[in-house]
Amino acid sequence: LFCMQHIAQQNILFEILIVAFYVIFLGFRRGHPGFNIHEVDTVMWNVPESFIRMFLMSLTEFTVLFDQLEECDLAVVGKIAFIVYLLLVTILLINMLIAMMTNTYTEVSANSLEWLRQWSAIILMMEQSFDPATRLKYQAIYSIPMEDRKRIALLLKLRFPADEYEDKRKVIEKKRRKFNEDKRRATTLPSARSTVVVRTVTGNK
Repeated sequence: LFCMQHIAQQNILFEILIVAFYVIFLGFRRGHPGFNIHEVDTVMWNVPESFIRMFLMSLTEFTVLFDQLEECDLAVVGKIAFIVYLLLVTILLINMLIAMMTNTYTEVSANSLEWLRQWSAIILMMEQSFDPATRLKYQAIYSIPMEDRKRIALLLKLRFPADEYEDKRKVIEKKRRKFNEDKRRATTLPSARSTVVVRTVTGNK
């Protein structure tokens, strides 16, 4: 989902640049009196051809258009627009896409079990469309049996914010210490009681 979102954003920016610059290059030599664009060999003689040429230019196939810019009255302006287009598309957009995909890879790597949570959520949602007997049959296939082999469990990954995770960790640690302390006291009290009983019985004798 992250990848598709970044690719969609990249395509929108790419289309905006193509529409913006194809208007500039579509006016190639149209200001000349008596110029018929259909009779003269030019790489941009209609709107579809302009779109195709702009896409090919983004793939570094730009030598033909650059040579024909010499025949334009505003050749300097055309070359400046040409250079700006190459900088924006070839360098900026490609590096932006690489940066976004790298960020997505970092997020996915940080959540190595995110796919399991998504898979579990989809499974739980699909279970609602089955009757109880069919649902139980499928649960026996994709679930993990517990120690008694009579019950099954579906693993889910719970995601907490950093502060909430730290609070839960402290609570669990506190419970663990209390449990160990109670266990230690339970093991020492019986021996003390037995000692008192033995001394009392011995004293009576």
